[in-house]
Amino acid sequence: MRQKDLGFIFPSLILTLAIFSILVATIYDLTSSHTFLVRDTIHSDRAELEAEHSAIKSSETSASPPIPAGLFCPSATIAIGEQSISRSFCLKIGGMIPIAPFVSESSLPDPNEFPLIDIENYLESPTPCSLIPFPPSDTSTSGFDLTPSAHRAAFSCTLAPAIIIDNFITEANLELGYNVSTQLSAQPHAQIVAAGFIDLPQGISLQSDLLIIAGGDIRIASLSAPYPVQVSVISLSGFIKIDNLNGPVALRTWGRSGVALPAGLSFGDNALYPKLLKSIYLGRMP
Repeated sequence: MRQKDLGFIFPSLILTLAIFSILVATIYDLTSSHTFLVRDTIHSDRAELEAEHSAIKSSETSASPPIPAGLFCPSATIAIGEQSISRSFCLKIGGMIPIAPFVSESSLPDPNEFPLIDIENYLESPTPCSLIPFPPSDTSTSGFDLTPSAHRAAFSCTLAPAIIIDNFITEANLELGYNVSTQLSAQPHAQIVAAGFIDLPQGISLQSDLLIIAGGDIRIASLSAPYPVQVSVISLSGFIKIDNLNGPVALRTWGRSGVALPAGLSFGDNALYPKLLKSIYLGRMP
């Protein structure tokens, strides 16, 4: 091969190798950058999920009664690798948790402060019962006057166990013409929940703490207990009437349209609160 040809080929080879080296370096940089980006994305996503989980858990454990209406906004910051993510979850509390032992809409400075109870949460697992149609009427089957503006269902549950163990929940009215007693198997307190009104003209014999919630009016002839119990009675739209209290019952009543209780009633400590209606909002911390 002539000297002239070698002089041409050698620079070309050097140039080719240089271009190849640049390409290899560029590909390596791009691959490394992609690897770092994927790693940071994974860390960021994991940190975000952990921050959200931590904030939600904080909101669930910290927002305990009594708390005011409005927004409660716990936050959490999680750092993984080089990523640090902050999240704030706000619970919008429906109404408030009143501290007073008996509350009606008219007794509050602002009617909007009447607590909004998450009754749908309680009605998710109704108890089977015998239903009969409840025609439009101003009174219950036993003759109890119903509040015109209060909710009532189109059917009434008229047959339930005489001994309620843990829960009795119905999407209808609850009208029982016999005395009911409550017992526990595993829960911290018993629950009687009805989407419509509750009328118990023979009363309740209490063997446990009890939470009673109705969408409409509540009439209970008597609450009787042989030893100290806590009872919370809540009407979302109606009136609460309790005729007699026998025994050491620590009573709490929230009736939107009003409350009528026995004379000389004394209220003990009662920490039996219902579940409030609330919403969760996610916001990125500044």
